[in-house]
Amino acid sequence: MEKILIGVGCSHTQGCAVQLDRGTEFDECELATPELKKLYGKEKVSPEWITENFSWVGHLGKLLNVDRVYNFGVGGKGLEANIRMLRNYSFRVKDLSNHLIVLQIPSLWRIEVLKIDEKNGAVIQMLGKSMHYHKDEKQFRNYLKYFHDEYFTHID
Repeated sequence: MEKILIGVGCSHTQGCAVQLDRGTEFDECELATPELKKLYGKEKVSPEWITENFSWVGHLGKLLNVDRVYNFGVGGKGLEANIRMLRNYSFRVKDLSNHLIVLQIPSLWRIEVLKIDEKNGAVIQMLGKSMHYHKDEKQFRNYLKYFHDEYFTHID
């Protein structure tokens, strides 16, 4: 039976060696620093290359001698996105008994909040990255005022 390793998490799982511009496809990405470009002798790499050569998922897969490695790491996303990816994958696979799943838990400040876009009425997602780095103070205050529940984890 084929042995499969799945790594799930944020950019530390995805592989922090690349820089992505919003709205670009993740089929080829630029290495993030001049030092990495010099070290590997290339400017752009594929996600598979990052997984196999750079990420902890790829290294662990080689150490465990698995047949296949899937990297479900996504930079800037939180636990909700990780769980959603695993759920979607599990719906497509009949048997997970040959899978090892390692979840690198991202910062719990990386949360997803849906809100209505005031311009066109569409539902949009405020990514946790803006919450995590507090760059968009208005969004962050909006979240704390209308969405945050400090007692969410308490069971009464």
